[in-house]
Amino acid sequence: MDRRLAAFLAADVVGYSRLIERDELGTVERLRADLSDLVKPAIEGRAGHVVNMAGDGLLAEFASVVNATQCAIDIQQGMKARNASRAEHERIVFRIGVNVGDVVQQDEALYGDGINVSARLEALAEPGGILVSAEVARHVEGKVSVPLAFVGERTVKNIQRPVGVWRVRLSGVEAGEARGPAGSGSSTWRRLTLPVLILVLIAGIASLFWYGSHRKHGGPQSAPGSAVQLKTPTIAVLPFENLSDDPAQSYLSDGIADDLITELSRLSSLVVMARNSSFSYKGQGATAQEIGQGLGVSYLLAGSVRRAGDRLRITAQLVDTGSGQQMWAERYDRNLADVFALQDEITRKIVAALKIQLIRDEDIGRMGLETGSFEAYAAFLQGREDYSTQTRAGLERAAAAYRKAIALDPGFGRPYGALAVTLAWEVLRGWSASPAEALERAQRLAEQAVAIAPESPQAFWALSWVYLQRRQYEQALAAAHESIRIAPSYADGYGLLALISNNLGNAREAMAYIEKAIALNPHYSWDYPYNLGRAHYQLGDFAEAIEYLRDAIERNEFNPFPRLYLIASYTRSDMTSEAEWEAMQLEVLTPGFTLSHIAQALPLENQAVRDQLLADLAAAGVPE
Repeated sequence: MDRRLAAFLAADVVGYSRLIERDELGTVERLRADLSDLVKPAIEGRAGHVVNMAGDGLLAEFASVVNATQCAIDIQQGMKARNASRAEHERIVFRIGVNVGDVVQQDEALYGDGINVSARLEALAEPGGILVSAEVARHVEGKVSVPLAFVGERTVKNIQRPVGVWRVRLSGVEAGEARGPAGSGSSTWRRLTLPVLILVLIAGIASLFWYGSHRKHGGPQSAPGSAVQLKTPTIAVLPFENLSDDPAQSYLSDGIADDLITELSRLSSLVVMARNSSFSYKGQGATAQEIGQGLGVSYLLAGSVRRAGDRLRITAQLVDTGSGQQMWAERYDRNLADVFALQDEITRKIVAALKIQLIRDEDIGRMGLETGSFEAYAAFLQGREDYSTQTRAGLERAAAAYRKAIALDPGFGRPYGALAVTLAWEVLRGWSASPAEALERAQRLAEQAVAIAPESPQAFWALSWVYLQRRQYEQALAAAHESIRIAPSYADGYGLLALISNNLGNAREAMAYIEKAIALNPHYSWDYPYNLGRAHYQLGDFAEAIEYLRDAIERNEFNPFPRLYLIASYTRSDMTSEAEWEAMQLEVLTPGFTLSHIAQALPLENQAVRDQLLADLAAAGVPE
């Protein structure tokens, strides 16, 4: 017996049985040609050798994990070129998995988890794609021709431990989507079919945002570098640095910065970048000028938070991004309970420094009225961090934290709205034992949030979200519009209006709202391309829908809703293998997401859109 460490490439033909059934002789001849002309030479050219070949699959061994991964890239890129001239039903498409591990050879046979994991990764890969293990990713990052993206941990058959899974981003080369800084020379800016001219009405003055084209996949890692400056002041609030001895206190420093974004967003004479965009620079060490150019803003607010016992030390500084000069800076040493008053004071300083004219009803000082209990505020922030995981356990922890905040201060409005959203989201994901009761409870909580905090955009957002899940569309629209009336720079409000519009079947309205949201949040999250993908699906633009929905899934692998519309778009594009594979992924990632649950959970008012979606999902094999 011979034991050694080696890298393994496992490949398999997608939908081979269907291809054989349709054209046995032609399929066999094309596969034989692909193997002899491309696959075997690619393996041998990277100093590998085929150890097993059976019908539509093969296993190859390499001494170098870099060679194994680059060989997989060579094969998939070569197959894309060979398939370009073939009809859809004639294309040979591989899935590939790559792993490195210890194996044992006895006579001519090989055994070991190194081989088993590569086969499991191959089965999880998308058609035309490559998945590699975390160990492979650690060795090859930066040493192969395309970048990698972390997918998550997966439990695979006959392997006790979870496997860390990374995707080789082939489209980074093939479709011009490689991640990299703006202006790096790679064609990274295709994704959102922009430039887009976006009209933003703020304080009754029309201002134009010109945002450069966005990435074809994965969206912008840096916003366009030449955005036109607005007459209205533009600002980004960076995540405050956590200087406390406990790294876990970062939820507090992030929460304080996030609340400042919310407070500043209420000022109609100031344009404020959304959290997703400004927080994307966390830990990057970029200069004020680089961030200003990247986000298209004139000013930055940065700072730090240190908690020691019942004391807080907060520093804040306002910087002009054009000159890099500091316009204002201050340090505060206060009791924990003074955190809201501090945020109000910082907001006033910014208003004074930028000479912003407040219009009627734009009061500063409402943050301080939220709660007098720092413990309640801390529990709320902890819940918000747990909620962001979007896992079942995370939502359960978030709900517990929000309930704790309410118990500590029943007069604190935001935890009511946050708990309402959490309960409604559990219903949507199929994790609630009593969906009808949970939604009724969620509505009462959201209404209570609005009653306690009538000037909170988040409270109205929560109420709108719950109304939408209860299919009360007019009320949902009214509450979402109220959120952006309160905070004209509230990007999430426009995003929710897009979601509601999609559910009503108003695709073009949804796209218009997303354009406004992108102007305020160029480093957007998964829901922006999701709503754009949905809109294109409704309009019959399936190729565009597929691109947006794949982008949404790359941003949030575990959210099932983009995958639903991707399956449907593949079905409508006659991409049967891809649709069936995504349906299998849906079943693996979200057990119980059946057609009946989808019909009940998705608040679709347009019956034609609902029927078409369910029919497309059924055709791909989503169970009843």
